[in-house]
Formats: sequence, C-alpha cells, structure tokens
Amino acid sequence: MIRIRKNHIEITSLTLLLAVWVSVILPGADSKASPATGNAAQATALRLPYRTVLPGSPDQYEVLKMGGQGKVSHEAPWGQEYILQQQKLGPEGLTLECTAGRSAVPYKPWLLLRHIQTQKGLALSIAYPGNWRIRVARSNDGETQVQVDTLPANLEVFRTVGGLPIPGLLVYQFQGSWDEGALPITRFIRSHLLRKDIPHWPWVQYNTWYDHYEKIDEDRLLGLARKAAELGCEVFVVDAGWYGTAPDWSKALGDWRVNQNRLPRGIEPVAEEVRRLGMKFGMWIEIENASPDSPIGKSHPDWFMTRRGKRINERSTLHFGKPEVLAWAKAQIESLMNRYHLDYIKMDFNINPEDGGDVRV
Repeated sequence: MIRIRKNHIEITSLTLLLAVWVSVILPGADSKASPATGNAAQATALRLPYRTVLPGSPDQYEVLKMGGQGKVSHEAPWGQEYILQQQKLGPEGLTLECTAGRSAVPYKPWLLLRHIQTQKGLALSIAYPGNWRIRVARSNDGETQVQVDTLPANLEVFRTVGGLPIPGLLVYQFQGSWDEGALPITRFIRSHLLRKDIPHWPWVQYNTWYDHYEKIDEDRLLGLARKAAELGCEVFVVDAGWYGTAPDWSKALGDWRVNQNRLPRGIEPVAEEVRRLGMKFGMWIEIENASPDSPIGKSHPDWFMTRRGKRINERSTLHFGKPEVLAWAKAQIESLMNRYHLDYIKMDFNINPEDGGDVRV
C-alpha cells in the first residue's frame, strides 16, 4: 500500500495486489445493527463474516447496486462502473462477488436491499481490498438470508482503521428512500475515515482523461486548466499520456519520463499555470505495471510477476515481493513528487491479479 505524507511516501510490499482505497465500505458479524434516528445516523462497523435474516422471501425485495453489466468476465463496462442499477429480485435471490483480486471489479462492494412493501431495508458496504461475496438467498423457512464474507472465507482482521476492521463491513438498517440507507455509510466515512491533515478533503478534481483520453499537448492542457478553474475545481490532474515514447499509453508504462513529442517544454509550464489559477496540481501513474519494452522492462525482465513461468497478464505486473522492485517504485514516485511538487497522485489499478504469482522471489 502506498501512502503519501507531507513530504515523503510509504510503500508496503504487496505481492498479489496494490490496494486502492475505495470510497464505499460497509457491514459485518453475526448480529443485527439497530438503526439510529435523526440526521446524524451512522452505519455500524462490524467484522466479517456477516449473516442476518430479513422477513419475507427474496422476491419481495429490490436492490440498488453498481457495476457488473459487462460482456467480459470480471469486468464492468468501461466508464460505467459507478452507474446505479435498481433491480427487483426473483425467488432465487442475488449473488455479487469479486474473484479477480480487485475489490471493485466487476461489482462495487456495496449493496442496498429493501422490502418493496414495507420499505424496510439493509445497507451494506465491504471494507477489504481483495475478493468477497454478498449472497441474498431464500432461507429454509422461506425468508431472506443475507451473507457477506471474504473469499476465501473467515479471514482474520489485519488492521482496524477509525473503528472499522479490515476486512470488515459497514451495515445500516433503514426505512424509506435509498438515501436513507446510503447516507449513514457516507457519514461514517466522513466522521471516521477521512484524512484530518488536509483541509476540505476530498478536493473537487478535474481529470484530463475525460477530455480526449491520452491525446494531450500543452495548449490543450492549459485550456482545460482555465476551464477547470472557472468551474471551481480545486485540483487539476494530468492523467495518462504524459510519459514515455510509445504512442499507446499502456505500452509506455514503466517509462516515467515526460513524452517530449506531446510536451516538448515538459510538465512545468502546465503545473505553473494550474497553480497560478489557484488550483493544486496532480499527476497520474500506474506504478504496478511496466511494459516489457520500457527501459525498466528490458533491463530487468526478472522483475515481472509470473505464474508457472509466464507473466500473469498482458499488462505485465511488477513483483512487489522483490525489495529491488519496491525500491525502484518508491524512487519513481518520489522523483515525480519532488520535481513537480505534486499535491496529488492518481494511483490507478488496472489489472486483475486473480490468483497472483509465484511465491518465490
């Protein structure tokens, strides 16, 4: 895991995956959380596994969920990962699960479940950077059983953050609109999990990817920065496309030098203008992957994570179980932070580790 402090970073070795904190988190343990009342109601933090029984059969319930409509296994449609989907359940209920190693693929680890007639429901959000399962099924006596756990099941808590065990769950029983279930989760996050050392966190961000993806140049970035400032954005983030020499952004991974064809004067003029406009400046990096054709890939072909002698995926994930890989990654990030005085780093996570790599380092 990578943490950015005021003037340095901390990186913890993770062989199977790099965890990216997702802003939805929820329920836990074999108990029922009693709903609080009033505008200050917050979700309850519990350990996994979590099991409870709700009155009525599954086909009397509807759910609100995110993700999971892609044609490819383990994927949601690109750019539609956070679109809310409302669905009436059938008698078979519903199973959501992540088995590819990224906690938010293909589904977000978050579910709201509500009885159609009584409008009483349950809000769930999982806090775990790995595989998980939420199952809503008919119990033996015809009611609705809800089960939440990690995959594999029954993992021990390895850390507690703001009173929330990891792995763990936020849970809240509600009645009424979907907001009545979702907001107590948000309140818990804002009250217990948000960083206290940065004013007004999280910032309103403009990200260049949503303009023309990696097709960037200095004039375009400067124009976007001015528009972002007019809109009141607090941080301007240059996404993929600023680095390497390959025309395809994914083929340039690992070469974290400025692309001179796109930005012949470098990043500095953009960062300077962004700050003159009153915004903070950030950049994108995907440190866990490197192209085999990048300088680091050619000089250290043994740095890639392998499974049975082959790289685990086409994006060529680096093996952070190797101390030298971890040291290189830390040096790359520190160099970018120091050179451009970064206020923000977007740390992408674009691969499915699935079963991970060979243990031997």
